[in-house]
Amino acid sequence: KSGRCGRLSGSSGSMSTTSALVADVGTRMARLGVCGDDFPRYFAEAVVAELESAEDPTGESQPQSRRFRCDPSPQEAAPAEIRGGADTPDTLEAVLSHGAAIRLGMSMKERPFLAVEKVDVKAETREKLAEMCFEKLGVPALFFAKDAVLGAYATARATALVVDCGASSTRVVPVIDGWAEQGVMMTSPIGGDLLDAEFAKRLAAKHPLQRLRPGYAVKRSYEANGDVAVQEVDAEVLRSVPDSYRHFSVMSGVREAKETLCLCADTIVQPGDSRFENLSSVPYELPDMTVVDVGIQKFQVPELYFDTSSVLPTKANVAGDHMSHEALPHLVAQVARRCHRDTAQTLLASTVVVGGSACFEGFTERLRLESESVLHATHPSWKVKLLSPELRERQVAAWLGGSILASLPTLEQMWVSKADYDEHGSSIVNKRCP
Repeated sequence: KSGRCGRLSGSSGSMSTTSALVADVGTRMARLGVCGDDFPRYFAEAVVAELESAEDPTGESQPQSRRFRCDPSPQEAAPAEIRGGADTPDTLEAVLSHGAAIRLGMSMKERPFLAVEKVDVKAETREKLAEMCFEKLGVPALFFAKDAVLGAYATARATALVVDCGASSTRVVPVIDGWAEQGVMMTSPIGGDLLDAEFAKRLAAKHPLQRLRPGYAVKRSYEANGDVAVQEVDAEVLRSVPDSYRHFSVMSGVREAKETLCLCADTIVQPGDSRFENLSSVPYELPDMTVVDVGIQKFQVPELYFDTSSVLPTKANVAGDHMSHEALPHLVAQVARRCHRDTAQTLLASTVVVGGSACFEGFTERLRLESESVLHATHPSWKVKLLSPELRERQVAAWLGGSILASLPTLEQMWVSKADYDEHGSSIVNKRCP
């Protein structure tokens, strides 16, 4: 389906109706597309090679486009430092420019722009991003929307308990009438990146003589009979690739293996449990064509959401009221108990699980059962009902919610136009965007 955004209003007057761009650039993935669509047109790893700044004869630095490169090859990465797309305003600018111009063939100067942001983003960070959007990208209008709220919108809910399993963390956020209640939200450091690292560690322990290598460590060619010939890349060439790019490439392969093989058990996974230890191993070919056998490891990694003791220190070492090292079902229960009793039951009846790290088979049902078990210790009648999107949409739920929001006429009066920005400065986004 094709979406159209409503007419924009601001101190500059109305702007002609046009389709807005919607972007959700996270720690690991970038999602960019047009409002009204049901899936982003650009969905890829948000990786940026920060090149050494070149100087011309006058001593002036080259334009930023010469300093950053998105989707770099190993040759383009040297001698660069690899960064995530959301690390800094500069890397975010590079990802957005690349995604819009190269991948979508669109100019950000011609379309309103809705940016998905974390629920606890600081006001000064918002203002810096607004400056980047208006001054460098040249967007005609801008709106920031909270990821948790948009996750609820993706399931047609304005009120929901949103469990967002991202790359760097997992957040449990109550959303009430389209407003994220930050005061009672909880965050766990368990996320996709930590799961990737643990899976890599467990693969290395199972195959101590095999070193995990990036896919570019070998060259493939096809022979006349259809067989694949593998040739090792010259060691000197491999040494020229920066460590940050090598790590990125290795972990991309590990992440793909995790997403292909891992699934969530319906009960606790304990060392020595014959139900898991005696399972037949599954062979899997990594990007460098190394074959590894995966057995109980495919259950152990998702289990970290339900038992954090092997990877996180005790909760006594946690700083901040909203950070916890407890298992995810305990965070769901803790957030619900912080809410008014009637509100809590309404939220639990609309529990939305989103995020790319929540796509393990069996994950949502295990979370529902264990969350109810924890809740019933104090509130026996409380029930948890999950309303999560299908796996494909779960990975892009916040973007999908943004696509829906940017298509609604109710947003017309809330866009921050370039004239608004010129008149009031970047702080206008904190007043206009809830």
